[in-house]
Amino acid sequence: AELRRDYRVRDAAVVPNVTGGLEIEPAVTDEPSGYLLFVGRLRIRKGVEVLLEALPAGARLLIAGDGEHRASLEGKAGPAVKFLGRCDAGRVRGLLRGAAALVVPSIYEGMPLVILEAMEAGVPVVASRVSGIPEVVEDGVTGWLVPPEDPRALAAALSEVLEDPGEARRRGEAGRRRVDERFRPMNAVTAWKQAVLGDDRPGDGAVLGEQ
Repeated sequence: AELRRDYRVRDAAVVPNVTGGLEIEPAVTDEPSGYLLFVGRLRIRKGVEVLLEALPAGARLLIAGDGEHRASLEGKAGPAVKFLGRCDAGRVRGLLRGAAALVVPSIYEGMPLVILEAMEAGVPVVASRVSGIPEVVEDGVTGWLVPPEDPRALAAALSEVLEDPGEARRRGEAGRRRVDERFRPMNAVTAWKQAVLGDDRPGDGAVLGEQ
């Protein structure tokens, strides 16, 4: 809609981000499971300050990522928060295995790949209702959506995750199914073919790539 309105593009189509195209071996982690996990660059628009304010009592938070805002965030964090620095894809996959939830408290976003990676791993997502996130995370089904920059709403959602692990697992499994149905490489291939070729038949990704 923005492309049509702002740039007068007549024909616009969306090809979704996907996950599962490459096998990534999860790294072994010695972190006890049950923590909340943030993954991303440490900059203001990621909303980590809101997450620190919203962190429920007794909850543990692991922060995987680095950036220009790290020193400021470390000054605001309590002993239950651990900064891991920049983590490669294998370590992120390993951390997701032990997470109670992935938290994405961004002020604005595109369509974060880490959300798809969490859903693929069966991990529920607690995220801001901004940008492309609601296209992936369905509130009450695959995770929790909260208003951006609202620590009270975020704290309530995180408390639900930690107090009702059965419900968290249910939403995590629903997220895994949603990824399989909508966000695999073949979904992007099909969307690309529909947009460019006007062809709605499932295609061969390798052949399409050669074109």
